[in-house]
Amino acid sequence: MDWFGGSESQSSKEKKGAVMNAVCVMLSDGHVDPREYELLKRILARVNMNEAEMKDMIAHPEKIQFTVPQSQDERQMQLIDIVFMMMADGKIDTREMKIVLQFASMLGFTPQTVADLVKNIITEGIKQGRSRTEVKSDVDAWLGS
Repeated sequence: MDWFGGSESQSSKEKKGAVMNAVCVMLSDGHVDPREYELLKRILARVNMNEAEMKDMIAHPEKIQFTVPQSQDERQMQLIDIVFMMMADGKIDTREMKIVLQFASMLGFTPQTVADLVKNIITEGIKQGRSRTEVKSDVDAWLGS
């Protein structure tokens, strides 16, 4: 897959965006915890990318443009991914939270909704040991989807 040449489909741009969002959160506190890297590999698998493609993206971040996913489901999954990434090391770093809130807004979640949604993903999902799929169902219910 050619990340940098020619025209790309919306889906390809969304996949790169999902990975770059997670990478930004992972790197924001200046430390990559092994649990964060393991989560990143699961995100890569979800969007059908490999580590070499991810490393190429990280080497050339200026080539990646943020693209809002067309589907509400994918916007929710990207939000869940970055909240899970923020919590992968068991701590909420203020720099990570700031980026999560920025990405949530860019993904189209309203400011009134973002803080409660992130809090619910953390307290009702991650801290309860729920899977991403279970958390996605919860997010659907919280948003009335």
